[in-house]
Amino acid sequence: MNCPSDNQLIMNNKDSLNAIFLYQNGELFYKIRTNGRLKSGTRAGSLMSRGYRKIMIKRKSYLEHRIIWMMFNGEIPDKMEVDHIDGNKLNNQIGNLRIATRTQNRMNIGPYNCNKLKMKGVSWHKQVKKWVARIRVDKKLIHLGVFDNPEDAFNKYKSASEYYHKEFSFYGK
Repeated sequence: MNCPSDNQLIMNNKDSLNAIFLYQNGELFYKIRTNGRLKSGTRAGSLMSRGYRKIMIKRKSYLEHRIIWMMFNGEIPDKMEVDHIDGNKLNNQIGNLRIATRTQNRMNIGPYNCNKLKMKGVSWHKQVKKWVARIRVDKKLIHLGVFDNPEDAFNKYKSASEYYHKEFSFYGK
């Protein structure tokens, strides 16, 4: 059984969303009393462990940034995602949201928390005892070079990211 997407549910049109929520500076507030507990003016949703804010509508959870996008623009096209331009998952101002493919959205992610260097695209090569820079483009891993220090490798990655990923580069802001 296929799960319905956000666009297939009753909450998919601008009018119904705008009847329920008030948008203020990237945040949603309830306009009407919901489920007998939450009164109008209450901040909608709660913070998830992944860093996004989720909102329950008719016992189904939705990501706040997706609701905001639909309030202003209508349906989210199939196989598209709503991307935070600045990479901040809680900056849901409409000017910070854009439609992106999954690949474009992944380009706009900074280094993972487990990355001790906090430098995306840089790793240590044990055999040659040097730093390596790599970037993924069109599902292919491109080797950018071997470097004596991580800063040089990272600078090479940033330049390549701006070149290949263009406006979706995490470092091209």
